[in-house]
Amino acid sequence: MDMVTGIASASIQMNRTQAMTDVNTAMLGKVLDTVQEQGEALQQMMDTMAASTRLLDVYA
Repeated sequence: MDMVTGIASASIQMNRTQAMTDVNTAMLGKVLDTVQEQGEALQQMMDTMAASTRLLDVYA
């Protein structure tokens, strides 16, 4: 492998690595969005349950 081929090969590898980093970052962003939506839904469900649950306190 001569110097030009080595430089070209290194450049291609760097581009592939950057592309994979970009894809992983995008996927992580999507996962974070999903987790935030699920957390908000869970919080809303818990608030709804707390507001609608009227228990009789037999110890009062």
